[in-house]
Amino acid sequence: MKTRLLILAAVLLLAGVGAFAAVRHRGTKEARQHSRLHGGFADNKAGVNTRADRLRRIQQGLPGADPRTGLGGPLSHEEEKLANRALPFDTLPPEMTDLAQHSAAQVANFHDADEAMPFNWKSIGPTNAVYPALLNRTSASYSASGRITALAIDPGCSGESEGCRLYVGAAGGGIWLTENAMARQPNWKFISGSFATNAIGSIVLDPADPDTLYVGTGEPNSSGDSAAGLGIYKSTDAGESWTLLPAVATVNGITYRNFAKNLSMSSLAIDPANRGTIYAGAALGVRGVSAVGGATIGIPGLAPVGLYKSTDGGATFTQIWDAGGVNAFWGVNSVALDPSDSSIVYAASPDNGIWRSWAGDRAGSGFQQVFQNQSQFDDPDRTEFAITRLSNGKTRIYAGTGATGPFAGFQAPLLSESQVWRIDDATRDAATLTGEQSAVVAGGAAVAGGWKKLTESTNGTPGYATYNFCTGQCWYDIGIHTPAGEPDTVFVIGSYQYGEAGGRSNSRAVLRSTTAGEPNAAGVTFTDVSRDAATPQNGIHPDQHALVTLPGNPAVWFEGSDGGLMRSSGKYISIASQCATRNIGPASKVTCNRLLSAVPTELTSLNFGLNTLQFQSLSVNPKNPLHELLGGTQDNGTFQYEGSSVTWMQTIFGDGGQSGFDAANPTNRFHTYFAPQVDVNFRGGDPKYWLWISDPFFPGGAQVEGSSFYIPIIADP
Repeated sequence: MKTRLLILAAVLLLAGVGAFAAVRHRGTKEARQHSRLHGGFADNKAGVNTRADRLRRIQQGLPGADPRTGLGGPLSHEEEKLANRALPFDTLPPEMTDLAQHSAAQVANFHDADEAMPFNWKSIGPTNAVYPALLNRTSASYSASGRITALAIDPGCSGESEGCRLYVGAAGGGIWLTENAMARQPNWKFISGSFATNAIGSIVLDPADPDTLYVGTGEPNSSGDSAAGLGIYKSTDAGESWTLLPAVATVNGITYRNFAKNLSMSSLAIDPANRGTIYAGAALGVRGVSAVGGATIGIPGLAPVGLYKSTDGGATFTQIWDAGGVNAFWGVNSVALDPSDSSIVYAASPDNGIWRSWAGDRAGSGFQQVFQNQSQFDDPDRTEFAITRLSNGKTRIYAGTGATGPFAGFQAPLLSESQVWRIDDATRDAATLTGEQSAVVAGGAAVAGGWKKLTESTNGTPGYATYNFCTGQCWYDIGIHTPAGEPDTVFVIGSYQYGEAGGRSNSRAVLRSTTAGEPNAAGVTFTDVSRDAATPQNGIHPDQHALVTLPGNPAVWFEGSDGGLMRSSGKYISIASQCATRNIGPASKVTCNRLLSAVPTELTSLNFGLNTLQFQSLSVNPKNPLHELLGGTQDNGTFQYEGSSVTWMQTIFGDGGQSGFDAANPTNRFHTYFAPQVDVNFRGGDPKYWLWISDPFFPGGAQVEGSSFYIPIIADP
């Protein structure tokens, strides 16, 4: 299949679904722009999504309680179709079934006179998806691509414009390769046309041979459009050709051929001491998603989630950890090997923190918990970690963790406790590590080499830099990275602080420390590298998922988000003087001066030619169908096609849902954000003239009725 067609404008790609938490009146531009609360698992929308209720349903054997997810509702495609057709009732009357069967028999012999013709699809773009300066947060134009879920950089990549190989994995756009990642405008090549899916979860290069790489399909980010995958692929020629691993696994007496099918491969690791040993973290993903509804998570026949290991190059796998049992229904989100001893394996699971398999534990063989999750609530608590080796030979781990919490526009009384921790001697007994961590949580001091909390909740303190870094969305956008050989350098990535961008910070979407998160003489722990020093500023798109650094020069980094790929210049400068003119209080000025003391001189979009926008829906101008259409995209707004297959202009920001044209006067049109938020435009889509018309859906300023993430809405034909 020529799967490039699947990632361009003429395809209805994946979308989020689920009944919604109450939404405030649109109020501010930021409240409309930040619209990430996708899908049932993480957003606590379906009424059975608290951990306690999920477990209760499983333990009591209640109908609709999936044995892995605990979620209610249909457990098969057929049940889901039946439920949708029966609404608002539970079942279909027999006479309707008879009528349907009769109608099906009538149309069985209908044929389209054109169906034998050889139709060929043609891409109409966009190659260059442009945010005009008017619509971008920093008043600089921006070229976007779709959500990036994985990055891998060749260890031989130099700092020159040529000879730098970078792989990009997209949520709905497959695998892309550039050989000149340091160029101003890299050349991109789509290399996963042979894959059975375009949903990517992870990429890893063989540490002994960078031309050999493995790709785990299926996105593990828990959103309503995090599509499940169809297996693990391997290439030995830098992506020119691919093989689907057999991946046969037997679990509890049941044999699964290609165990990764319909799961999401969140993380892969290759043992450098034995290249045939592969570790694969398996998580749940979504199946059966359309632009306005119909998601299924648990289906019969899935292999269990957890951590799998192969010792024969991927022919067979064994489940070596169940991700914590019933408390970890979502699966494994991260796996890594100790840099000093690859037989020591670390893995993380939502709601379960970090676990380790090491023969040196007093508790014996098997996985033992070494870091506890921090959530106080029945909400998903995800932990990501980065592992490195210190000069004294000890193992250091950085951990970022957080749960569901509040963000602008939603009635969510929970507190987000997203925070960053560090340990400088990780290969000690597991019980000792968790005990020391518990003491710190209770207010005690960290012992030497034990877990140390690097985050403080008080504005103006050095540790405030990482407070709430992934807001209430840690289940979706969280990450931490430390470059090989640079143990004191660490990057923390999260969501986006809309309320403080341009105030006490530049949004804290990406944070960088060169002091292991410790305060320097000026009290600086991390600096906010989410915007650069240019005028106007270039900025990072909200919702971060992946980051890699340039080998040998970690000051240069590549970052993947909902809005595509950005690269830093590798040079830093203080713009703390801006803090004096910002309308913020004394404590915020202290925080601002620290965060802005070292920002990139330039951030560059690398998205031209990276054709991965996730279009949710399309609408066509009925009077000019070949030359004008609107397309809503995941977190990149609604784009307007006007005849160019190269450049499309964004006509409005935020999440792009449905749209439509006035049949009599197509100059008039509408679009939706997420939830029942609708704008109209009477000036041909001019970005300056969108008008909000959705007050009836928000009586008193709050949404009181549930809705899909993208609501069903059509233009009168």
